[in-house]
Amino acid sequence: MQWYGRTTCAHVCSWICFALLALCGAYAIVKGVPRGPRSAISRTSGSGGSGSGGGGGDTQVYHRLEIAELMTHPAHAKQRVLFLWALHQQQLRPPSDPGSYYQLLGIHGAPFTAYREIAPPGPPCNPTKQWCGYCHHGDSLFPTWHRAYLLFLERHLAAEAAAVAARLARAQPGQAVKWHAAAAALRVPYWEFAGRGAARQGVPRCFVQESTAVLDPDTGRPAVIPNPLRSQLLLATAWLP
Repeated sequence: MQWYGRTTCAHVCSWICFALLALCGAYAIVKGVPRGPRSAISRTSGSGGSGSGGGGGDTQVYHRLEIAELMTHPAHAKQRVLFLWALHQQQLRPPSDPGSYYQLLGIHGAPFTAYREIAPPGPPCNPTKQWCGYCHHGDSLFPTWHRAYLLFLERHLAAEAAAVAARLARAQPGQAVKWHAAAAALRVPYWEFAGRGAARQGVPRCFVQESTAVLDPDTGRPAVIPNPLRSQLLLATAWLP
C-alpha cells in the first residue's frame, strides 16, 4: 500500500469555509439567527428542517462555539472528544466512500470529481479543460452556496459524532446521558480570525499540533490520535487526478 505524506490543502479549504460563517454576518448557517459572540441554531423534527445536525424531534437551541473555546474549555470536553473523533472517523473512510472526508471536502474543490455521480455544473474553467468543482467563488452565490455546504458538512459530522457517542456511552454507562447530550449539542465551530485574540496569537494551536488527546470510544480511557484538524494521510492512488 503506497502512501503520500500528509496534506493540508483540503483542511485549508474547509476551515476557510467555516470562517465564512462570520463573514456572512452571523455565526450560524440558518437565516434569522441573531448576531453575537455565540449565535444559536436549533434542530427541528423530521430530517433536520432549517436547523443543522439532523432531526429527531429535538427543539433545543444550541450555541455554536468559537474553535478555541471548544478545544480548551473544560465544560466542552465531551463535545471536543466527539468533534475530533467524528473528523478522524471521516478521514479513516476509504476515498471512494461518499461519507469520507476526502469526498465531502472534494465537493468544495480538489480533487474535482463528481460527487455521487452528479453531473458537474458549468464548463471547464482553465486551459487544461479541467472542471473546477461545484463551489461558487467570485459571484453572487458565494455566501449562499457556502452556507448550504456547511449545513451539509455539519449533518455528516453529527452522524459520525452520534455513533461515537453511542460507543462511549456503552464504555461509560454512568456518563451515557451526558455523551448523548454532547452529541446533540455539537455544531461545527467557527474561528473568529478577525478578533483581537487571533491578531495576537495567529492560527490556533489546535490546527498545527500533530496529535491530540481524546478518549478511546470502546474503553473510555485516554488515547492519542493524529490531529484531524491539521492534516489527512491519503493513499497515493486517491490524490489529484
